[in-house]
Amino acid sequence: MKEILKKAGSFYEKAVISLARRSVNLLPKEAFIFLIAIKKFFTPGRNSIPWFIASLRMKNLKSQDREYYRRIKNENYGKYTDSSVKAVLYAAAGPEYRICDFGCGEGDLVYALRKAGFNCLGFENSKTILSSKNSEYIFDVSSFFNSGKKFDIVCLFSVLEHIEKDDINSFVGKIAAFSKDWIICSIPLYPDNLPVFYDDPTHRIFEEESFWNRIFMSHGFYRAYGPPERLPFVNLLIYRRRKSKISEIWNLNGSNIVRTRMSIGDNLCFLPVLKKIKERYPEISFYLSNDSSYTDMLLSSGLFAGEPREPLPGENIAEFHFARNLSIHLKQEFAAQAGLLEKDLPAPEIFPSQKDKIDFEKRGPCLAVDIRSGWKSRVWPVENFEKVCALLKKKFKVQIIEVGKNSWSGAAKSVSGKLKTADISFVDKLTITQTAWVIRECGFFLGNDSGLAHLAAAVKAKSFVIYGPAEASLRAHGDMTVPFYDEECYGCYTKGIYGEKKLKLGCPRIHHKCMRKVKPEIVAARIAFVMGLKNGT
Repeated sequence: MKEILKKAGSFYEKAVISLARRSVNLLPKEAFIFLIAIKKFFTPGRNSIPWFIASLRMKNLKSQDREYYRRIKNENYGKYTDSSVKAVLYAAAGPEYRICDFGCGEGDLVYALRKAGFNCLGFENSKTILSSKNSEYIFDVSSFFNSGKKFDIVCLFSVLEHIEKDDINSFVGKIAAFSKDWIICSIPLYPDNLPVFYDDPTHRIFEEESFWNRIFMSHGFYRAYGPPERLPFVNLLIYRRRKSKISEIWNLNGSNIVRTRMSIGDNLCFLPVLKKIKERYPEISFYLSNDSSYTDMLLSSGLFAGEPREPLPGENIAEFHFARNLSIHLKQEFAAQAGLLEKDLPAPEIFPSQKDKIDFEKRGPCLAVDIRSGWKSRVWPVENFEKVCALLKKKFKVQIIEVGKNSWSGAAKSVSGKLKTADISFVDKLTITQTAWVIRECGFFLGNDSGLAHLAAAVKAKSFVIYGPAEASLRAHGDMTVPFYDEECYGCYTKGIYGEKKLKLGCPRIHHKCMRKVKPEIVAARIAFVMGLKNGT
C-alpha cells in the first residue's frame, strides 16, 4: 500500500509542476500552494506533513541544527557543494579575492575554497555550529556587519528564502554594502522548485527570478552569467556590481575578455558599442570568452583580436547581459553597461566570409523569410506569412527563401513546420553565419521581431519586421528596418504592462490583437514598393 501511495504521490508531484510551468499566467500562486499541499498528504515518510501544518512546528525548532544538516547531507549535498565551489571559482579572478560565505552552515564551502587557496571566511548564526571544534574560520553573523570589512565575493547559499518578504529588500541592501564585486546565491524559484520550497517550513519567499533581479538591481547589482553547470535542487543566481566609469569596466590600453551568453539579437546590438570604444581607444583589444554564445557570428564583426579563449590570470573581464531598461533602445542599454555615454549608435555590422558561402539558384528578386521567434507573443500567424509570400510570388515573381533554425532562442516552442510557399527552405540546415550570407545575398528579409531581424540589419539587408509586445522604436535599426504594427494594442512589454516570462508563453490577454491586426495585404504592398517591384517582374 505504501508503494502505491508513493507512486501516486510522485505522479501527482510531476503533474503539479508541469501544470505550474504551463499555466503560471492563468492561475494564482495560491492554487499551486494548495495543490502541492494535497500532494504531501499522499506521500509517505518525511514529506507526509503538508507545509501549512509543518509550519506550526517553527516554534519547536530550537536546537535541531545537527539533524537539519545531517538530513541535507543525505540529499545530494556533496554535489551541491561541488557545484557551489565551481560557481565561486567562475567569478574569482585569483587567490587574492576575499570571499565570504554568509549563512555557511558547517562550513563545507568555506573549507573547500580555503583548500583551493582562497581567503574565505564563513558567518553563521547557529550556536551549535559556532561551538564546534571545526569552526576555526566560521564566525558569528554579527561580526560580519560590525567589522566594516568588504569582500570581493559574498555567497548566500540557501539564505534568502528564509528571510521574511517584508524584510528582504533591506537585508539585500545590507549585504550589498559589503560586496565589492559579486553576490552568488542559491534560491528555490517559482514555479520550478515547488517541492524543494515547501519541504522546509522555515522558507518564507517563493518568487520568480524577475523578483530577485529587481531587488538586486535596486542596490546596484545586475544579473550576471554563471557556469553552465546547475545546482542539484535549487537555482543558481549570480549578481555583479554595476560599474559606471569606462575606465572601471575596461582595460583601455590592453586586452579584455568579453563574456556574453545572450540571444542573437542582443549579441548583435552590443557590437556598435565595442566599435565606438575601439575608435576612441585604439590601444584596446577584445577577446571573446570561450563560453560565450554565437562566437562565430561575433567574430565575423572584425572587432575581436583572436579566437575565443579562457581569461589569462589577472586579465580584465567585461560582461554584457540581457537588456533590462525598457525605456531606451537595446544599443543604448548596452552602451550604458559598457560605461559609454553615447546616444547615436549605428546599426551592427558583421561580414560573413567565403567559408560561409551558400550557393543557391537565384531567379529574379529574392526575399528571405523566417516565421519563428523566441517568444510566442511575437509570432505573426503563419497563415499571414503564407498570404504575403503567395501574393509576392503571384504578382511579382518573387523567389521565397526560408531561413531560420528551431533551436535558436527557443523558437521550436513558438512555431512548427515550414512555409509551404517557400521556393527554397534552409530551415535547420545552416549555421548563423551561413544564414547571414543567404540573407545578404537576398538583400531583403521578412520576419517577426527576432534575432534574424537584427541579423538582416547587420548584413545591410532591408528588413520588414512585424512588431507587437516590443515597440519598434526601441528595437529597429533606422532606415534598414521597415516596421509593421497595430497602434491599438502594441508595446505591452516596453511599456512595462507584462513581463518577459509571461510574454514568452503567449499573449496574456489571449486575443493577440497586436499581431493579428497587421494585415498581410498591407505588408505585401509595402514590400513590393520598397523592393521596387512591378507586375510580372
